[in-house]
Amino acid sequence: MSKLIQHMGEEWYELLKPIIETDYFNELGKKVIPGTFDTRTIYPSKENVFKAFKLCPVSDTKVVIIGDEPYYDGNATGLAFGNKDLLKVSTSLTNIFKEIENDIYDGFKLDQNPDLKRWAEQGVLLINTALTVEKDKPGSHKKYWNKFIKEVVTKISQTNPCVFMLWGDNASKYIKYIVKESNFILTSRGPTNENFLGSDRFSSCNEILEAMGYATIKW
Repeated sequence: MSKLIQHMGEEWYELLKPIIETDYFNELGKKVIPGTFDTRTIYPSKENVFKAFKLCPVSDTKVVIIGDEPYYDGNATGLAFGNKDLLKVSTSLTNIFKEIENDIYDGFKLDQNPDLKRWAEQGVLLINTALTVEKDKPGSHKKYWNKFIKEVVTKISQTNPCVFMLWGDNASKYIKYIVKESNFILTSRGPTNENFLGSDRFSSCNEILEAMGYATIKW
């Protein structure tokens, strides 16, 4: 398990230990991480599966963004919506940037790095409803990760007051696992949907963070 602590970080490992130390999690690893003679291509690479947790420790987490699943074309980084290819930005992230530019910066076009690491380092946990996907097979791993993501959402909502931003129908299914009394929930359509634009979710998130006594996010 030392490698998992290295990839996930000690704080998340300790928080999620009740599920990590189960037969389910052991079987999950066999299903989503290719073995020596396994010819499947899985995204993101195994060292980046828990990158979102590593970059955003439990004690720093104040915003949780949940998307659908990693890019199945090889562009996944381990951070939901983050892009590996700096020259070919995905449609979803392009729309996210457009919304930020219009919502926060009044239409001013920003030069933004698509890896989204800067968000994670400010306390934004960027996860999907599945943390892995098989190449060119959308939806291939969602059923495997469901129980784990439930645990993540439940545990962090019990530990830190957070703003949960759930993007898309699959992400919205996790509302029932959030402790409502101490957290805020902002839902919207997925970023590839035209109704995502104009949702003003980024300014709303910052207003809530400010009211909670947190520093706002520099989107």
